[in-house]
Amino acid sequence: MTAESVYEAGALGMSALRNSGWADAIAAGTELEIQVREPATSHRLTVRQIQRWCDGVAVS
Repeated sequence: MTAESVYEAGALGMSALRNSGWADAIAAGTELEIQVREPATSHRLTVRQIQRWCDGVAVS
């Protein structure tokens, strides 16, 4: 998927997991690993951090 930020990528990933039936409820403390292809890098965020970003209170 394509995203403008690591938070957007996390939110899109959570949505994909829910829509695929792999996960009904994802706990706020669940850690997600976000991999960027070019340049290759990796980030770790908790679901809580992504929720705060969606609510407009995250610090990037």
